Amino acid sequence: MEDKFELIKDLGIVGRSESGYTKRLVLASWYGKPPVYEIRSFTPEGRPSKRAGMTPEELNTLTEILNSPTQ
Repeated sequence: MEDKFELIKDLGIVGRSESGYTKRLVLASWYGKPPVYEIRSFTPEGRPSKRAGMTPEELNTLTEILNSPTQ
């Protein structure tokens, strides 16, 4: 899967599971297409996993990330 996925920018962790998976807001390109912003789960090893839904707390964290100054 890694050759089909290019992480352009990791904007921040939105949530974390007890098993070590993280939900992240990322800018990513799939299959060489133009980059898109997405919320995606990542394995503890850092590989992209499924797209993720969010809890109310995670939505609040996402709001904080989006409102923070650009790096």
